[in-house]
Amino acid sequence: MIFQRLRYVVVAIIISAAAGVAIGAPTESSSSDKAAELKALLKERRNTLNNIVDLRFQRWQAGKDVLEVVLKAQRELLRANLELLDDPKERMAALQDCLETAKKIQKINEEKLQAGLATQADALEAKTAMQEIQIEILREELKAKK
Repeated sequence: MIFQRLRYVVVAIIISAAAGVAIGAPTESSSSDKAAELKALLKERRNTLNNIVDLRFQRWQAGKDVLEVVLKAQRELLRANLELLDDPKERMAALQDCLETAKKIQKINEEKLQAGLATQADALEAKTAMQEIQIEILREELKAKK
């Protein structure tokens, strides 16, 4: 009698576990929903970072923020773009946009350096940021040749 009840309990546990696995198993539609959700979040993050770069750039130009904050935001935007975009042409366009911003930053920073409003370290950080983008552009070009 006890063994029979124990057997029913074990069978019930096995059936429950199997049902739980079947319920929790990812379906093709839930995977595509997750992929769409991921893509939407990546786009939202990229757009938010784009706004942050614009705001930080304006504050830095006005002397209300330090260069390091602008460069950090720009690097995050670059990573977000590369993570989001799959098409090589879109990736290259995003990299070119980042490069143009880096050139503006470097030019303005040179003017600030000449006026005594920036340091040599700031100039080197701006140069390094531009080099990072140029390196990514070259990597994209090498990938395109393969």
